[in-house]
Amino acid sequence: MILEFLLMAVSVTVMAFLLIHKYMEINRTRKTAIFDIRQKTDPVLRNLHQTTDHILSHVTLHNTILLANHIFVFIVKSFMNISHTVHTVSSNIVEKASKKRENISRVGATSFYMKQIKKSKTQGGVEEEKM
Repeated sequence: MILEFLLMAVSVTVMAFLLIHKYMEINRTRKTAIFDIRQKTDPVLRNLHQTTDHILSHVTLHNTILLANHIFVFIVKSFMNISHTVHTVSSNIVEKASKKRENISRVGATSFYMKQIKKSKTQGGVEEEKM
C-alpha cells in the first residue's frame, strides 16, 4: 500500500515538473537542456522503434505455433533420452544382480525350510507326482 502511494507521488511530481517545464519553454521560447537531450535521443528512439516493429512483424500465429512445437519436441526428446538412460542403467544393475548365483549344490541347503525339504526327500517322506 505504501509502495503504491510512493509510486503515485513520484509520478505526480514528474508530471508536474514536465508541465511546468513545457509551460516555461513555450512562454520563454528558448531551448533548454532537456530539449537538447530530447533532440539527441529522438533518432535513437526512432531507430529502436523501427527495429522493434520490424522484429514484431515477423511474429505470426504460424511462427508462434512452430516455436511452441519445437519447444515441445525438445522437451519430449529430452524426456525420452533421460528415460532411456535410466532404463539402461537399471537393466544393467538387474542383469549384474541376476548373474550372481551361488552354487548351493556343494554346500547344501542354506535355509531351515530348504534343509527340511532335503531331509524329507532323503527319508522318502515327500514324493513328487509324475504325470
